[in-house]
Amino acid sequence: MTSLDLEHFKQIIRTRYQLDFKPDFFRFLQDALEARLRVTATATPAEYLHLLENDSEEIAHLVNLLTNKETYFLRESPHYLLLTRELFPNLLRDRPYFGKKVRIVSAGCSSGEEPYSLIIALVETFGEGVTDQIEVTGLDINDEVLHHASMAVFGRYSFRGVAPEIRQRYFSEFAGNRFVLNQMIRENVRFQRHNLAQWPYPEQARHADLIFYRNVSIYYQPDTRSAIFENLSRLLNPGGYLLMGAVEVPLHDTGVLKMNQYENVFYFSKEPQSLKTAPLLHQPPLPVRTQAPAPVPAPEPPTPARAPAIDDGETLLDEARTLAQEEQMEAALDKVENVVRAHPDCCVAIGLKAYILLQLNRNRETEETCRMALQQNDFLPLPHLLLGLAFQKGTNHGEAVKQLRKVIYLDPACWLAHFHLAESYRATGDVKSACSEFNITLKLLEDAGLDNHGLPVFHSSYTADQMVTICRNQIRQLAGT
Repeated sequence: MTSLDLEHFKQIIRTRYQLDFKPDFFRFLQDALEARLRVTATATPAEYLHLLENDSEEIAHLVNLLTNKETYFLRESPHYLLLTRELFPNLLRDRPYFGKKVRIVSAGCSSGEEPYSLIIALVETFGEGVTDQIEVTGLDINDEVLHHASMAVFGRYSFRGVAPEIRQRYFSEFAGNRFVLNQMIRENVRFQRHNLAQWPYPEQARHADLIFYRNVSIYYQPDTRSAIFENLSRLLNPGGYLLMGAVEVPLHDTGVLKMNQYENVFYFSKEPQSLKTAPLLHQPPLPVRTQAPAPVPAPEPPTPARAPAIDDGETLLDEARTLAQEEQMEAALDKVENVVRAHPDCCVAIGLKAYILLQLNRNRETEETCRMALQQNDFLPLPHLLLGLAFQKGTNHGEAVKQLRKVIYLDPACWLAHFHLAESYRATGDVKSACSEFNITLKLLEDAGLDNHGLPVFHSSYTADQMVTICRNQIRQLAGT
């Protein structure tokens, strides 16, 4: 591609995100375009340009390849010492009333290591009870990295420089080289897509007491950089703090916020209002950990949220499950549809309906029903599993892979998801990944049998031993290719 060709793609990205990126942002654009041409199977740059103009998700995929992935847990450790020794104690002390939570924003949070690190640092210093006194929000422009952040599953590279005991305390290992963050940390971060250059910001990020905005502004031209800094200053409560990367601080010392120094770290603060509600006289003191925290048991992977109580609908649900178990799918569908009509927010009923529709080979209705469940809660493994199976039935193995991988993020022990993911990998010619997933399935079946299949009702013509044999045969066949 010539430089003239690249200008068209640059302009589309600038227009879509309404940001004035620095020229350096596009230094890997040609490599990224070539990669996306291969993935999307578009024959020419002109065809891909047309795709990009009409598909906002594809623009996100392309920008994701251009974005700096240099993030890991507890990066720039002096900032976390400043947080725990100085800033957080000050914020608790200066709260207008006891019980008001300290609101923290990670602006440009990428794949989530930073906002999760904030909570880990505070818990390490003050104990688990500190989570009752904070609200943490991660903002990023990229949907793909936000989805990864919300899944809270990380590779070994995210832990470089992190003490092994920290990883052991807050993560559980699965699939050999991946780690799931435990529920206590994960549930205290909310993620929101937002363009930092645009005002207003989401409600959950407003009135922030502390903002981490590190190694993000370096991407932007001075005008955009200044606009974002003004937005973050408006977002910040009087008496609040803003932390940036060391090379970024001098670029923003314009008088909008006050620059301060703690040991070798420079940071910004917003001057408090002259009149402020005094804190309660008998506010409880800040908790101080006097000894290292006791190791916690390995956390369980994410689990589906409880469905709301549905009163007499429980009876109909039980009847629908029994009928589905007896393979009377039409009758089971009648029962569960009554429940869904009466209780449209009952994810259990919606999931069972989607499962029955899949058994009836009504794939389009299965997909619609799964989307309905995911609109209420994107962290339910079942709708993703059923979507994956529906796509697989329709031989759309690319989409099947996406959905089944989401199931595994949420429930790494679901052997059925690993097995069907292996099948879709094999269908797309990815032999290495197929072998890996069959091996994982084999181990899960040997360790726990067929129980963790992930479905509301499960029918199998095979025993666990027979499924183990099937996996071994598949691995041998793939090894031969």
